[in-house]
Amino acid sequence: MKRLACLGILLGLIVPVLALAAKTPVEASMVLTGTITVNPDGSVRGYALHDEDKVPPGVVQLVKRTLQGWRFFPIVEHGKPVTARAGMTVRVTADMVDAKHVAIKVSGAQFGCSAYQADALLPGACKPATIVQPLQRKLPLYPLDAAHLGAEGVVYLVVEVGRDGHVMHAAARQVNLYHRLQTDQAAMRESLAQAAQRAALKWTFKVPTVGPEAAMDHWIVQVPVDYRLEPWHGWRKNGAMCESTMTCKFGFDQKYGQWQGYVRGPVRVIPWADGDSKPGAHANGDAIAGNGALFIRDGRFVLKTPLAGNGSQS
Repeated sequence: MKRLACLGILLGLIVPVLALAAKTPVEASMVLTGTITVNPDGSVRGYALHDEDKVPPGVVQLVKRTLQGWRFFPIVEHGKPVTARAGMTVRVTADMVDAKHVAIKVSGAQFGCSAYQADALLPGACKPATIVQPLQRKLPLYPLDAAHLGAEGVVYLVVEVGRDGHVMHAAARQVNLYHRLQTDQAAMRESLAQAAQRAALKWTFKVPTVGPEAAMDHWIVQVPVDYRLEPWHGWRKNGAMCESTMTCKFGFDQKYGQWQGYVRGPVRVIPWADGDSKPGAHANGDAIAGNGALFIRDGRFVLKTPLAGNGSQS
C-alpha cells in the first residue's frame, strides 16, 4: 500500500507536477545522479545524491527512503563477498491519481560510471583510459516522417564496440517520447530508433588501454540520443539533418532536479548485449543522465528487491 506523504514536505514537488499534468496527459519525470556503496551481504551501506539543493525536498526524501530498502545480489571478488561502490542514476516519475493528487516513485536505476568529464574524476565518473571513449560520432538524421508528425523523444542506444574501435552492433533499448501523438506512437518510436542505429554503426571509439577491461574483445556502452524540433523552418532549411543541437544531440535537455514530460516506451531485451545477466539487470534502459556521455554499466550491481519500494502519494 502506498504511503501518504505530508503535503508540506512535497509542496515543492506537487505544484509543478500538477501544472505540467494540466497541460498534457503524460507522466512527469526527472533523472538524478549520485553514488552508492553496497555491503558484502548486499545491503546498502551508503549513498549520496549530487546537487541535492537543486532537487525538490520531497523527491530527495523519497529517493533516500527507497534506497534504504534496496538489497543487491552480493558482489563477489576472488570468491568472497566484498564492499563495492559505483556511480548511480535514478529516474523518478510522477503519475496523476486525480485532479488534486499525484503519486511519485523511483521507476528506474542504473549503476556504473559515466564518461562525462572523466578526467575530473568526479564521484561516479569513469577513470580515464579504462573506458571506451568516442572518437567520431556523427549525429543521425532527423527522420522526415517523425518530423512531419511532430514526434520528439530520446533513443537510449546500446552499442557494442570491437577491439578496432568500430561498432559491431547497435540497438535501441528504449525510446521515450516527450508528448503523446495522435498517430501510431510505436511507428514513430521505431523511426527515431532506426535513424539512431544507422548513425551509430558508423561511429568510432578509443578503446581502454589500462585497467581490468583493457584485455576484453568487445565493450558494451549506452548513450542517449535526443530528438527535438524547433520551428518547422529549422528542419526544412537544413533538409532535416541534425546539424544543430536544437534539433538532434547526444543527451537531452533537462535542468537537473526539474520535471519534464515523459511517455515511456517499452524496454527491449538485446541478446548480444544482455547475455546471461540476472533477471531485471537491464529493465531500466532510460535511467541514464542526460549529459550525452557514454554510460558504462557495472554488471556486478543487480537488485534483488523491488526497485520502487512503497512510493509516495499526496
